[in-house]
Amino acid sequence: MGVDHPDTLDSAHALGISLYGLGQWARDEEHMRRAAEGRARTLGLTHPDTIDSRGRLAEAVGQQQRWPEAKQLAAANLAVSEDALGNDHPQTLLSRIALAWVLAGIGEWDEAAVHTRMTLEGSERVLGADHPRTLAARHRLAAVLSQLGRWQEALEEAETVRSARRKILGAEHPHTLSIEILLSRILRHAGRLDEARQLAARTLSACTRLLGDDHPDTLSCRNEHQAALEGSCDTTADRGDVGQEDG
Repeated sequence: MGVDHPDTLDSAHALGISLYGLGQWARDEEHMRRAAEGRARTLGLTHPDTIDSRGRLAEAVGQQQRWPEAKQLAAANLAVSEDALGNDHPQTLLSRIALAWVLAGIGEWDEAAVHTRMTLEGSERVLGADHPRTLAARHRLAAVLSQLGRWQEALEEAETVRSARRKILGAEHPHTLSIEILLSRILRHAGRLDEARQLAARTLSACTRLLGDDHPDTLSCRNEHQAALEGSCDTTADRGDVGQEDG
């Protein structure tokens, strides 16, 4: 098989997703760029698979703090997807949430909130309230609302996600642990320190055991646990875990 064979490109895309989940963003970028460029050559820029790879490439670039490049990639990809597939196509929803994530990364919170809520509403219409992508969009909305200081709204969204994920995925699934890190942060800023400390301690124990000491979620949870113990309400490091999720 050649470098542009569909199976080769599918493998590069799948490997990139796996590497993203491991926090290996430079390697993720390498494989996702290969998939995006190969799919653009063989399928065209408007094919859903190409749009998928390009959106995930934007997130890989953003995770490495190259925000202007990530924003340019994500915005261009969303425009292509809207024109080719329509606003409520599942791939357009993924493209929009990728842009929202990049906007959050550079601190454009109001615009990020608009795109995130649009994605959530579209996902609910197209996929249903409990679909993993809908829950991912709601998770991201909770993170953005927390950055805007809208703590009660953020709490309601985060608790909805946590309840659904515990029921569907289980209490120790990585996506469940991820929303619990954010929920602990929201509880802390809402002044509910005892609840925040207890939740952060439980989540840190699970992250350490299941993901390892050096996983990004474990590190984030460790920081959150320390902040809860100290009773800190500093938001300077609270970007929120709003990266990509699958399944």
